[in-house]
Amino acid sequence: MQVTPGITMVGAFPIFYKITVAADLDCCVWFGQYPTTHTVVYRHTPGVPRRRSDGMRPLDSRKLVLRCYEGF
Repeated sequence: MQVTPGITMVGAFPIFYKITVAADLDCCVWFGQYPTTHTVVYRHTPGVPRRRSDGMRPLDSRKLVLRCYEGF
């Protein structure tokens, strides 16, 4: 098992992901087969007000999002 972190940006707002990759998934991707086990993806969206319109522009939102980056 390997945990792969990921971040996507929607405008100026990040969404954090933690993806658990098993050896089975690695082999299936390598050989072009469908995996028999499920891949679990955890997503964290920081709870800030007006995240779609303002993103990290307000200082309070920026502080919260930067704390998420530190914890990531």
